[in-house]
Amino acid sequence: EAAEKALELATISGDARSLAAANTAIGMSAELGHDFNGAALAFDRAVSFAEQAGDALQEVRIRNARGALEIDRGDVTTAFTTLDQAVRLAEAVGFASFHARALVNRGRAHQGLGRFEEALADFSAAREIYDRVASPSVAYPLVREGNLHLLRGDPLLARFAFDNAIRAARGAGDAEGLAPALVGLAQCVVLDEPDRARELSSEGVRLGRDVAPLTVLLGAARTHIQLGEREAARRLAREATNVA
Repeated sequence: EAAEKALELATISGDARSLAAANTAIGMSAELGHDFNGAALAFDRAVSFAEQAGDALQEVRIRNARGALEIDRGDVTTAFTTLDQAVRLAEAVGFASFHARALVNRGRAHQGLGRFEEALADFSAAREIYDRVASPSVAYPLVREGNLHLLRGDPLLARFAFDNAIRAARGAGDAEGLAPALVGLAQCVVLDEPDRARELSSEGVRLGRDVAPLTVLLGAARTHIQLGEREAARRLAREATNVA
């Protein structure tokens, strides 16, 4: 309702900067409601207005959101192009927080294209920026680093990344960063500490159903498969399918 009111007022004003902000809010609202086509259209309108206004900061933010959406929709090649633009623009204007966020998402696109070294370089660069500005959002690149290490078969490095992500996200009360970190750590410890893995996975699902549903539901399903709990894994996989 607030986003719709903002769009109404921005339309009355005719101000391009306001229209960019309002359409961004509409897009984020649509994305939270799993209306990915509606979100894509709103982000496209938003970036057009941001370019018209010459508002580079908004343009970085919107391109980052648009690229992340394309990753979730499975169009990784398009996502990479959009996110590469966001990274370069954020670096040019010195927009540290969104430079880091765009690096995280460009790293996700690299990973989706099978470019693991480039992905890890982006995650590491984002982590260094967040460390420099003392931001608890450092949890996000750490989670991505952890997932990549797991994918490459290095659970020790993955565990280190997830532990640090949990500390940062829990300290900030950030469920969106905490939930996937908990599920990732569960996959690291499942063979040696099955009871702890079960607890971590359960907490991750409880916190993440509304903020990172696909990530936590599928991660928790993998954990239950490793625990030999196939019915629980099927239930979580079905829930993830419904979300998707």
